Amino acid sequence: MTALSKYEVLEASAQWRASPEADHREVLLSFGKTTLVISDFNEAPLTHWSLMATHQIAQGQQGAAVFAADDDGHETLEVTDPLMIEAITAISDASRRGKSGSNRRWPLRLLAVAMLAGMLLWQGPGLLRQQARALITGEHAVLLSDRILARLPQACTTPDGSRALQALLPGVPIRILPLDQSAANRLPDGRILLSNTDLVETGSDAADVLSKLSAAQTAPDVLTRWSRSAPLSDIINLLRAGALSPDQVSALAEIATTGPASPSTDTVAGITDQQWVALQGICDR
Repeated sequence: MTALSKYEVLEASAQWRASPEADHREVLLSFGKTTLVISDFNEAPLTHWSLMATHQIAQGQQGAAVFAADDDGHETLEVTDPLMIEAITAISDASRRGKSGSNRRWPLRLLAVAMLAGMLLWQGPGLLRQQARALITGEHAVLLSDRILARLPQACTTPDGSRALQALLPGVPIRILPLDQSAANRLPDGRILLSNTDLVETGSDAADVLSKLSAAQTAPDVLTRWSRSAPLSDIINLLRAGALSPDQVSALAEIATTGPASPSTDTVAGITDQQWVALQGICDR
């Protein structure tokens, strides 16, 4: 990625829109090894875009450029900084030049399609669904999880509440979402989502919450649940493209906010009453 080395320390502000229905939000842009990092101004990452997939889709006002990381352009960045526009454009152009020989690889694509068809006929849809889930690992799982989070309400956080969460389940990244319904689910990269409703509902205690979090750790994550029930055409498109479409990511976000994992009944929580009170109030600010 020689085009990246020239710009690797570059940062600039931009207007980010997570979906067509979302408001624009001012964010900070910087470059990772293979991604464009979109952060808030506390430098907390909000999402990552693949540098190779990022491309300009429109010209904004006063020299601004509008970028997207997918063909549909549902999630966009409007950039006004000339050097950042130059950087993103240069890397995008390098990517297109790298793909200039793709027409010579059409026999390989036909072979891949034939292999998928053979797999479907020989071993059935179940194997395709397993292969689709196995495709998203490592950095791709982190990127997908960030895309899911971008479609969800902003997580609740307070210093005391965050410390109580770490004491409740040490070493596990947990996000508390301000939802009206119970939910405890795991993202593809292992982060756990829990609804604030599970903290404040009548009769709930720390042991109940720990039980739900522990169950979410071992239950199928949201991508696995989606891959088991999605239309077969969506599964084949994922295997062909190697990434989920914006509509598919929105479907994962919906799964993430519904259906808590079945908790065990013999869990003991190792936090104090004061920490439990702090955790219950994590969404009050």
